[in-house]
Amino acid sequence: MDKLDFEVVGVCAVCGSTDSSLVEVSSAYRHRLEYRACASCGLVRLDPRPTGQAILHFYETFYMDSVGRNVETTRTKQRDFARYMLSVIAGHIRLDRIQSVLDVGCGYGETLAVVGQAVSKYGEVSLYGVEPSTEARLHAKDVCTLVGAVNEDLIGFDRPSDLIIMSHVLEHMADPVSMLQLLKSKLAPGAYLALEVPNYFCHPSTDIAHFFLFSAESLSNTIARAGLELVALYASDHATTTRPAYLTAIAKDGPAADMQPMSPSEVVRRRSEAVDRWPGYTRPRRARQFAKQLLRYMGR
Repeated sequence: MDKLDFEVVGVCAVCGSTDSSLVEVSSAYRHRLEYRACASCGLVRLDPRPTGQAILHFYETFYMDSVGRNVETTRTKQRDFARYMLSVIAGHIRLDRIQSVLDVGCGYGETLAVVGQAVSKYGEVSLYGVEPSTEARLHAKDVCTLVGAVNEDLIGFDRPSDLIIMSHVLEHMADPVSMLQLLKSKLAPGAYLALEVPNYFCHPSTDIAHFFLFSAESLSNTIARAGLELVALYASDHATTTRPAYLTAIAKDGPAADMQPMSPSEVVRRRSEAVDRWPGYTRPRRARQFAKQLLRYMGR
């Protein structure tokens, strides 16, 4: 993969603070990655990060492409994740009231296929997707109606959705608050947003495409700042282990909670505790070990 152009961010996407501390340095695809924690709210961001043009090229030509990963392995993983997401959705949302589902970052369409099959038992359901990868869209179009390739295509999407899904997408967004606000405007009355992200405190989530590394607190803050009410938040590894590697949230239009501040020192302390508890998974001690672990995790 070619070297990507990077740009300095310098400001927290959630609280707007310009004060931050370096909390972790990593590498991926021969790029040095620096992660900073906001001094006010503790949100961890990649800074500097790839420019918008650079990361779009990365998605279109490598990230979801057969050159960059084993497609069938990735699709299997998406189906596994989708089944857990469906279990969370069904625990909070009546499936018989869902007639329209929008999946932002739908990948190969596996999540929509799993959710659509469950919802269609109660009646007809319309499935829509947004996906930047050309190769992934070729598969997804067999499952859903593609709204577009980039998030800007959502602006003109005028079909209110009863359920909007973002599975391992929010951490890729340059502005997660604005993204959630846009999705909020696409919710039908009484509709819900279901999203999942890696849990920074016990997940090898440092990757060139991950602009943000969320904790339960910073994810809750992001949802609140977007003007959404957090209905439920789960930390789990999809019931396969006791390691809470993922954060799964259900939100809706409603009163937002107060922000939960976290200092960079607290971020470092909790990350270090996770490394000590799960060293081989969270962050192997040596850089070469980390690179190999990251590649195995991403199916390469």
